[in-house]
Amino acid sequence: MKAITILAAVLALGALFYGSKRIVLESADGSTRLVYFCLHVTSQAESPEDFLLLAHHGLDAAKHALKHEKFGSFSAVDEAEKSGNFAAFETALIEYSCKFDVNTQRF
Repeated sequence: MKAITILAAVLALGALFYGSKRIVLESADGSTRLVYFCLHVTSQAESPEDFLLLAHHGLDAAKHALKHEKFGSFSAVDEAEKSGNFAAFETALIEYSCKFDVNTQRF
């Protein structure tokens, strides 16, 4: 019984940590900011400035994939971008970023 309680506590802490994990994209002047929670990624980009943030982050994520040989994991982002479905691209990009801890510096 004690082992089950310990296991439940460990799982709860893991879920809490992962649920609070987030990706923050922000312009250098702070005028544009997107915050994504890794537990539940939803499409947020609406303005041209938002799309610019995502484009820059997409380049950073692509560089990460090349540097760390994560081509297979990045393929979902690439396929979504090629499909022209921007919401799918945004979601795939942020999910990749959450999985591999890719955060973009301000620009």
